[in-house]
Amino acid sequence: MMKSSVADFSANGFCVVKNLLCSDSRRVITNDIHRLVRLAVGPKASTVDHLDDLWGVLEDNDPKRKSLLYDSLGSLASLLKLFLKEEITSIINEIGGENLFLTNPQIRADRGCSRFLNLHQELGQLSYLTFTV
Repeated sequence: MMKSSVADFSANGFCVVKNLLCSDSRRVITNDIHRLVRLAVGPKASTVDHLDDLWGVLEDNDPKRKSLLYDSLGSLASLLKLFLKEEITSIINEIGGENLFLTNPQIRADRGCSRFLNLHQELGQLSYLTFTV
């Protein structure tokens, strides 16, 4: 799997690691994110249930809070466990060819069909060689 992932990254600039998480792990991560977003939305969360809709309420009513929440998601314990999985770290070390430092884990938290992040979220990195999990 690692050789094909490294080849994919070299060819495309990204790679997809299939079946990395079991359904229970995905559920834990999704529930953690859902709880945080509901907390950030506050009282309005009682009228909205779907994560995309909650994210939209934040985006429409409190973009600064949404931004702060987005930046903090990488610090969730459930996500840090994902970032530290051997399947991920070995691929990153193979591509980077150096020691691995996790300084600011990132996730993609896209809303609906919008699959592009704001420029500051794509390029505001500490290094030219960063990996978004």
